Amino acid sequence: MRAIKIFLAIFFSIALASCGSGGGGAAPSAKPTTVTGTTATGKPLGNAQITLTDSKGVSKTATSSVTGKYTINVTGLTAPFVVKATGLQGTVSVTLVSVEDTVVKSSTNVINITPWTTAISAMLSSTGFAKDLDAVKDQATIISSLTTVDNYTKTLLAPTLTAAGLSTTAGPITTPFVADGTGYDSIYDNLLIGETSKGTIFMGPRCTPQIVTINGHCTEYSDPGDQTTTNPNLCGFDIATGAGIPCDPSQPITAQPSVALPILGPNDVAGGFAISGPGVHFGPADTPPPPNPLNLPICANGATNYPTCTLHTCANGATNYPTCTLTQTTPTSGNYTGTCTVTVSSVTCCSGGQCSTVPGTSTQAPFGPFSVASGTSLSQFTSNVCSSVNAAFSGCASSTCNSSSSSSTSAAFSASCTIPAVTGCTGGNITETCSVSHQ
Repeated sequence: MRAIKIFLAIFFSIALASCGSGGGGAAPSAKPTTVTGTTATGKPLGNAQITLTDSKGVSKTATSSVTGKYTINVTGLTAPFVVKATGLQGTVSVTLVSVEDTVVKSSTNVINITPWTTAISAMLSSTGFAKDLDAVKDQATIISSLTTVDNYTKTLLAPTLTAAGLSTTAGPITTPFVADGTGYDSIYDNLLIGETSKGTIFMGPRCTPQIVTINGHCTEYSDPGDQTTTNPNLCGFDIATGAGIPCDPSQPITAQPSVALPILGPNDVAGGFAISGPGVHFGPADTPPPPNPLNLPICANGATNYPTCTLHTCANGATNYPTCTLTQTTPTSGNYTGTCTVTVSSVTCCSGGQCSTVPGTSTQAPFGPFSVASGTSLSQFTSNVCSSVNAAFSGCASSTCNSSSSSSTSAAFSASCTIPAVTGCTGGNITETCSVSHQ
């Protein structure tokens, strides 16, 4: 918080100097260009290693929060970007990939990292596999084809987007979402994305009792090209975890698919990949979407029990319906560090008929380390953080501090300061938003 006090001192000296001289004031510092997003598979991929690489081969890293959120300052980097997330969900290793061809400078840009974005990345990779997508080697393909591929997959899942209460133009890469089971996250809760050994991607619903009730069986896959004497009844691999996805168990190892679907891409083998039940499949060279887009059996806005879609809630902030457990999270003891964004509004001062404006500025400053003792409650943690903020705002005419979210290992909060009145001057407020995590 020392940065706030320094900012106040600088702000007052600039404002008063401009009032006395009638000069033009100091030039504002450039607002950083940032990338933020959610990495999730239906569940957040927390504490994941995030690596962003630009078209020049420059990389930056971050660690996702327990909610799957991450932020990286990409000022000075050159799009397109390839972003990879690696981490554990329980004991299962997860690798996800995403890609974006353009970003807006001096702004916050969204790049989510999910199984769907991994499928898009695979279609842009020179090998057909997302893990091999290279921001340097594949940049021409990314620039020329990302929009086409993104639109193509949205067409494949258009009914599912509608069922989730989303626009069919809301792409998986840049549409903000929270990994809480609603909106986009409700899709990932129910969507299985696989890839064959030859690069064909397929999407279908996860096997649930609802699917069995609707279709009489789970969606089944057939792919004679992958079914061999050394790899029997294995049609592909989960695109996020690499776990094997079995073929239709009723089909012999060398059988042709029981459902005759079109061959959709250069990597499909003779006889084609086939799906019995809801699902779609495609390859890197596909341009027209399949005739039957995928409509997952999902409920919008957190409702359950498809197709009835009953919306259940728990009282008093409890979660996990129908158990409705009310839990009190205790922050993990130790040091917390993070980053704060400090924004100062412009100030206009007039004297003797002449006016001068000090432009507004925005900068980032480190937070911490902030120590949390063992046994500190969540409310005490929030109170202590805001006490530190208010102490840093001691030169303000008035100030506020509010916690926007907290967990056992992270916190986010915002604060504001109103500058004391200066004769002849108007404006002058400071706002601060901070995100901190346990180290």
